[in-house]
Amino acid sequence: MAKLFKKLADVIYRRKYILFISIVLLAFGAFFIARSIKLDASFSSLLNKDHPVIENLNKISTYYGGIGSLILMIHSESYEDGSKLVEDLATDLEKMPRVRYVDYKKPVKFFEENYLLYIDAEDLKTFYQRLYKKLEYERQKNNPVSDAFGLLEDELVDPGLNIDDILNKYKKKFGFNRNITSSKKSNAYYHKESVKDKRHTFVMLIKPSKSAVHVGFSKNLIKDITRTVSSKPGFKQKSMSFEFTGRYKKRIDTLARLGEDVKLVSIISACSVLILLLLYFRNLWSVILLFVSLALGLLFTFAITQLVFGSLNLVTSMLIAILFGLGIDFGIHYLVRYLEEIKKGHSEKEAIALMIGHTGYASFTSGITTAIAFLVLLLSGFRAFFEFGFISAVGMLCIFLMMTLFLPSFLAIINRVKFIDLNTPMMPIRFHRVLYQAPRFIIFLFAGFVSYSFFTIQNISFDYNFGKLTSYDNIRSFDADKEVNKMFDLSLTPNVILAENVTEEKAIIEAVTSNIDSFSEKKIQRLDKVLSLSSFLPGNQPEKLAQIRRINRLLNRYQKYRPTMKPEWQDRFDRLRGAMVTRPIRESDLPAVIQNNFRPLGKNREKRIVLV
Repeated sequence: MAKLFKKLADVIYRRKYILFISIVLLAFGAFFIARSIKLDASFSSLLNKDHPVIENLNKISTYYGGIGSLILMIHSESYEDGSKLVEDLATDLEKMPRVRYVDYKKPVKFFEENYLLYIDAEDLKTFYQRLYKKLEYERQKNNPVSDAFGLLEDELVDPGLNIDDILNKYKKKFGFNRNITSSKKSNAYYHKESVKDKRHTFVMLIKPSKSAVHVGFSKNLIKDITRTVSSKPGFKQKSMSFEFTGRYKKRIDTLARLGEDVKLVSIISACSVLILLLLYFRNLWSVILLFVSLALGLLFTFAITQLVFGSLNLVTSMLIAILFGLGIDFGIHYLVRYLEEIKKGHSEKEAIALMIGHTGYASFTSGITTAIAFLVLLLSGFRAFFEFGFISAVGMLCIFLMMTLFLPSFLAIINRVKFIDLNTPMMPIRFHRVLYQAPRFIIFLFAGFVSYSFFTIQNISFDYNFGKLTSYDNIRSFDADKEVNKMFDLSLTPNVILAENVTEEKAIIEAVTSNIDSFSEKKIQRLDKVLSLSSFLPGNQPEKLAQIRRINRLLNRYQKYRPTMKPEWQDRFDRLRGAMVTRPIRESDLPAVIQNNFRPLGKNREKRIVLV
């Protein structure tokens, strides 16, 4: 092998110009390939395409679409102005080809009209009894016989009709956020009022037609919505503002921040190596030679990465900095050996031959063992580790080749030109003296460190929260997302389970519900609730309808006493009459805002969606 490297040194020296020009031309081609490489911050990029998780994710995307929403937050000093803008925007946004639907209102009206069906049968019986007492009071109040026996109106006790204790049981489940039997106008919007800032925040959940993985699609959608909002006459710039959050916006911001982090880490790595090289070689041209050779190796590495994988994931995105530190070692060993041979009086040809013939062989052995160590990761079923191992191994080999082929040819050429002087005294290294003078202390120090590591390593645990990989505390869309989540009882990015039919849907709901109920108060409950389209259908509807008909007959019987009731009770009486449903609720009767979240895409109506 040593003879092979000596022959290689002779070829490099004799063909230095051809080799130099060929590598430069190849580098231009590699640059145009590598510049199109992208960062993929999605978790799906970490697993193999044939992994069951990815296959299920693709299946869910086919039947359900993208998970999560693009959230538009509108801030206004006036509730009236904000609500008008939301209503105006909803119509225009739903007409956009990139938007499936827009959710901006709670289905309050539907539950107001049908709330009696969502009350348990036993509670309906209690409701009937209280209503009977109230209406009987109204009858006795207008009965002339009462005066004959001295039962004056002021002596009768008005029992009222307090059903708050009944409705409170169902507020959280169905959004009964006020007294339904009152005529007071409700706030049906996704709205929050900040007393401190004196502003109203309205939230619009926009469901795009594609998933958040398509970053270009998301950017164009945000541009279209921004243009639409800004052009609305109802948008008052002085008293109103808007912003985006949600999975789609967070994905864009994550990629932007990840790109910035990669640049920052790469710059810090390069500058650190640059400073150390300058301190050691004390020659700018020596550093330039090493940096150019290293940059070429990295360029070819990421050109190959683009051709093979097409993108970098969360794990491989920091490989530039890692390869920078690992790859520069080849160049340092080569250049130091070359300068030492020149100082000994050898010609540049002899110095290059000794550099490649001896140091090259040792560097090759070192590079191959490191590359093999990285290639072991190819056995991993985890795609992120597979790509990390492949790119690292290719990077080590590409950098080694550039240091072995380009650096010597570059040295041979500049020696012919004679205008670059590399013969600057290098910084003397005396660290080895410490090893000779205090060997026992150093051994004791490292033994203590190893012992400490052995006991503390047992406390390391695996963090299953993958969200921390892309969680940033100083990005506005992440902070805004937390604000929005506080306004909703349900997660805006739930887990989606695809059931083949109604029977399987019921089995899934029972299994998840059983899992939720199994958690004690001391345990961390990882599941909050499970919902499907059938979850919004009232149970035991025939018995409830019988109770409602009974209440309706009671209202009919006491209808003649309505004119003598107080105005407030006349209104409540009328509202109760309007709530007398006569038929059961079917899935097709549910509001669109509910159906949209549980209906499969296209013609796959037999499939069922369960959200956890």
